[in-house]
Amino acid sequence: MSGRGGQVVKRDVKTNVTFIEWDGSLGADRLCVKEFVRAGSHRLLPRWIRHRPAIVSWRGARRLAATGIGVPDTLGLIIGKGASSYLVMRVLEGFKSLAEYVRGALGPATPTERRRAFLRVGADFLGKCYSLHIFHTDLKASNLFVREMESGAWEFSLLDLAAVRFPRRIRREHKLLNLAQLNSSVPLEVSWTDRARFLRHLAEREPSLADRSAMAEVARLTRSRRCVWSR
Repeated sequence: MSGRGGQVVKRDVKTNVTFIEWDGSLGADRLCVKEFVRAGSHRLLPRWIRHRPAIVSWRGARRLAATGIGVPDTLGLIIGKGASSYLVMRVLEGFKSLAEYVRGALGPATPTERRRAFLRVGADFLGKCYSLHIFHTDLKASNLFVREMESGAWEFSLLDLAAVRFPRRIRREHKLLNLAQLNSSVPLEVSWTDRARFLRHLAEREPSLADRSAMAEVARLTRSRRCVWSR
């Protein structure tokens, strides 16, 4: 097994993400290595606490894969001796973040029926997550990836698996929070009509979102967030 090079696609205080060209072993031509950085005073924490985000991501990925919810194939977890730990995954080939996808695929020329079909598939994906007791605490458009298949259908996948929880019951306020997270991070290629239609589709699976107050509550929560379409 061997790899070469490396393309850093994300670097911040807590995490670094690097794509590495691979030799095809492990069933992958490219690997994604996510480094969880626990610097400063975090170095003094017990080992299991210091590396908890990486461990939670690993366990979450395995559990999600068992449910059939789309996630990157997770190949290994490396607990470093120092502050960092690493999650090794296959790159999601052919996928784009939801924000990137809608900018390119949902322009003014997109047929109405095509738009509606996409919204329904997206709502069904989120509804399936809820029915399986899966709650993503940071469901912004950069943590939800989508791939358009040759058949014209779509496949969704969750990222940032350290933010995934498996509660016995997902409360209404958590579902509203997810909708506000998406609403504030999805660009305006998804129109206001599209957003209302998405909520209606989701409410077909989630009766707690079917009342008129749901849309008003999503709007209220959205106003408290930084929105990509108001910059």
